[in-house]
Amino acid sequence: MIDKRLIDIFPNVKKYIFGNIFLKVLSLLLSVALVFCISIFLSNIYKYKGMNTKILLSIFIIAIVKGLISYISAIISEKSSLDAKNYFRNSLFSKIYRLGLRSKSEIGEAELIQLSVDGIEKMSSYYGLFLPQLIYSIIAPILLFIILSRVNLVLALMNLCFVFLIPLAIILFQKIAKKVTKNYWSSYVNLTDMFIDNLNGLITLKMYGSDKKRHELMNRYSENFRKATMKLLSVQLNNITIMDIIVYLGTGLVTFFAILFFLKGDILLENALIFVILSVEFFLPLRQLGSYFHISMNGVIAVERMLEILEIEEGYEVGKQFEDINIDLEINNLSFKFGEKEIFKNINISFQHGKITAIVGESGSGKSTIVGLLMRLILNYDGEILLNRVAIKEYSKSSFYKNVTLINSKPYIFKGSLRYNLKIGNPKATDEDMMEALRKVDLYKMFMERDGLDTQIELEAKNLSGGQIQRLAIARALLKNPKVYILDEATSNIDIESEKIILKVLEELRLEKTIILITHRLKSIKNVDFIYCLKNNQVCEEGDFLTLMKEKGYFYNLYTFQEELERVGGVK
Repeated sequence: MIDKRLIDIFPNVKKYIFGNIFLKVLSLLLSVALVFCISIFLSNIYKYKGMNTKILLSIFIIAIVKGLISYISAIISEKSSLDAKNYFRNSLFSKIYRLGLRSKSEIGEAELIQLSVDGIEKMSSYYGLFLPQLIYSIIAPILLFIILSRVNLVLALMNLCFVFLIPLAIILFQKIAKKVTKNYWSSYVNLTDMFIDNLNGLITLKMYGSDKKRHELMNRYSENFRKATMKLLSVQLNNITIMDIIVYLGTGLVTFFAILFFLKGDILLENALIFVILSVEFFLPLRQLGSYFHISMNGVIAVERMLEILEIEEGYEVGKQFEDINIDLEINNLSFKFGEKEIFKNINISFQHGKITAIVGESGSGKSTIVGLLMRLILNYDGEILLNRVAIKEYSKSSFYKNVTLINSKPYIFKGSLRYNLKIGNPKATDEDMMEALRKVDLYKMFMERDGLDTQIELEAKNLSGGQIQRLAIARALLKNPKVYILDEATSNIDIESEKIILKVLEELRLEKTIILITHRLKSIKNVDFIYCLKNNQVCEEGDFLTLMKEKGYFYNLYTFQEELERVGGVK
């Protein structure tokens, strides 16, 4: 029910818990005093002694103080929940930021949304409601027993016996509830994943007439979530019903025996009234704990998942800094497995400064895996990846990503002005710097005919073509001015004109930078300095374009086959 890690992870939780418990205990003592006063007041009326003004005034004052304490307790609970939400959101987003590009492989988009919104809301219930109530529900019955045993030991023991049946019911349901809640959370995340996926691919589904099948699949996910929700509610309601039966049975029996003892003359009227009224207070803390238990169970599952994310190894936070020198990259005797599947076996690749190095191969040969390795997204490999003869893991992340830039086939352009998007590459860039970058990628004239640097880019860059998006991404990278450029299929889905412009930019950068070009379009690498061909988990061929063509091996066959396809398709 309590995982020590859940307490340790939130530093301020203890002061809120103990503050809340203190106020709850104080409120309970005031409730006891209030019941004693009311019982004496009613007993006096019953005995025709009239109304006691002092007791009436005491009831009024105690009620006001109790209300004030309850209000302060509610504020502390709210503050605890708010602090927990802020702390966990900051921790989660800080972790995602520190993980950088690796975050996408570690946590899905849908799960991140669920955790940061709904999951954290549920976490706050665990810290703001459940934990204080858990400790209070242990203290309250014991405290009431000590007080009421002085009034009548038999009735106090009867209350105590029934009270401890409630935690027994909670414990019996705990394992079932945790399993059902995990299943509910998993169904919730899966449904969100499916929804986001369908939303992103809606146009594609419509184009290919596959929306009906996808609709049926979405319905199945929705039905699974509905069943998981109903099962969770069923477990909760069954547990609550059992707890209510215990409460009503305990309260009823104590009330019955209190009246019986009064009629027999064993106890005074005011004492009987004390047990009739306070027997509910005996059961209330644990009954409320049962309700909070089910509310907070989702929060516990979310916190556990949060802990898994926060414990992901980040690599080096503090490490070597890049020196202002030329950069060479080397992959030495590298082997990598994805699960049981072997991706690479003892491969060796060298990327030299002042040269463009291309990596080619069929789909599934591991080209994009090379990108993941070079960008430090994949860390569990055997062998070495060296940057100027130093392992890339030893460089600080900030220094590494400042000097190494990835441009993939789907660069993200943000909604906002052109200036805003370009300044992401370099916040200190002047208007002239940005204009020069646009000239290099042949976008200057187009944007100047609009609103210049104030041109507004629509959501998902819908007012730009694929080629223009890619060139704008190149311009942004030029402003960043890194030492290493990695282009992963950056020219794969664009028009020929845009491809020529990008290749021209790379030619101009060739002597100053280290450029790595990963592509399936082999015509675009005729002028590169060196080519590595990937096949069957290894580098099967290497050399410049002319050498590989003369050898008439794997690269030659791949190139001629692609050339024939493009000739038939009318691609130049």
